[in-house]
Amino acid sequence: MDDKQRDTSTMIAKAYVRSLAEAVILYSRQALISTDASGFINAWNPAAEQMFGYSPADALGMPLMALIPAEGSAEHSRIQREVAGGVVVEATDTVWLRREGTRLNVAVTTTAIFDAADGVLGTASAIVDISLRKQLEAKLAFLESIIASSSDAIFTRDMERRLTSWNEAAEHLFGYRAEEVIGHPITMLMPSELQETEFLEIDSQIKQGKRIEHYQTVRRHKDGHKLTISLSVSPVFDEFGALAGTCGIARDVSDAARRAEETERWALQDPLTHLPNRRALVDRIEVVLGKTRRSGLHAGLLFIDLDDFKRINDLYGHGGGDAVLVEVASRIQSVLRAAATVARIGGDEFVVLLDQIGTDRVAALTHARGVGEKLLAALANIEAGPALRCSASVGLLVFSDGVQSVEEILHRADHAMYEAKKAGKNQLAIVED
Repeated sequence: MDDKQRDTSTMIAKAYVRSLAEAVILYSRQALISTDASGFINAWNPAAEQMFGYSPADALGMPLMALIPAEGSAEHSRIQREVAGGVVVEATDTVWLRREGTRLNVAVTTTAIFDAADGVLGTASAIVDISLRKQLEAKLAFLESIIASSSDAIFTRDMERRLTSWNEAAEHLFGYRAEEVIGHPITMLMPSELQETEFLEIDSQIKQGKRIEHYQTVRRHKDGHKLTISLSVSPVFDEFGALAGTCGIARDVSDAARRAEETERWALQDPLTHLPNRRALVDRIEVVLGKTRRSGLHAGLLFIDLDDFKRINDLYGHGGGDAVLVEVASRIQSVLRAAATVARIGGDEFVVLLDQIGTDRVAALTHARGVGEKLLAALANIEAGPALRCSASVGLLVFSDGVQSVEEILHRADHAMYEAKKAGKNQLAIVED
């Protein structure tokens, strides 16, 4: 290749590079701005016009400082000094001004333009609008502050069941610091008997994109004790819309659960003797009636009422009467096998329900009468005070057809008990069909 051809090739290459540079500047989404050594703008691409609102005619010859807020001038001067020393200052997050005076979050990369003798001719800057990123960062910071300050435990896990985040409330609830759990399986918080069944239940809904609201379950504290929690779980998706894991929100409801259990227990329990109360007894008789209806087995009900209990209350007050009632409950329970139900249904009235005492009525009645006689013996001589004793009268009903109502059964056994009192007290009377 001769010198003329070489010069032609060089000119073509330079023209191509110049055209390519002009195309990059023209069509770049970044604002590209250059200044001379005095800081006046001498190049301004369409993206700069769109970003800052100045036409090229207005921008060219304008000092670059017109785009810098007053509070940013010191930072801008520092960058200019670094750039003049040959440093490329990359992607500095800052704020510049639009033509109308509004502020714009931008990332600015600045470099110096040197002549052949390494003298500074000016600077070139590439500016990216990062307003959206800043908005997302602000939203993320806001959400993080909510999570950090939440009184509910908030944590996330991936689809391999490894914990990926853990807020301060989770530390308080479960006793583990974030560094102790992140990267570890969430099963470390779960009693072993719940792990597979609960994951199947939760994951089947999560994989359908469903939320789980206020799911009451049990978790294990770091020190080993169990917590009853209310758990809400939401699916977490990645940027491609694929299921990436879950976010859980938990709060301790152990106290509330205990109160609910206690309320239910007291609703079904006599507070003095801790025996089942009338409501619990009625429920139990309903169950036994169903059994007799299906199986033909007999059941028995003994209605017990203390003799002359009013006199005990009159002489020794309710404290003395309560002591007798507690003693009566204890003696009744000492006579019976575990399958029997003992209830206090009010005042000095107790009921014993005998379940499944045989298909033969005579044998069932003989068994129930034997229990009744043992009860009479156990309750025949209860000391209520100096020289004061009390006994009990008992009415017995054996039933099997499952047709009678609960109230009818109680009424008939109660009637038999009054017959025992009429017969002289401390007696057992049996309902005859």
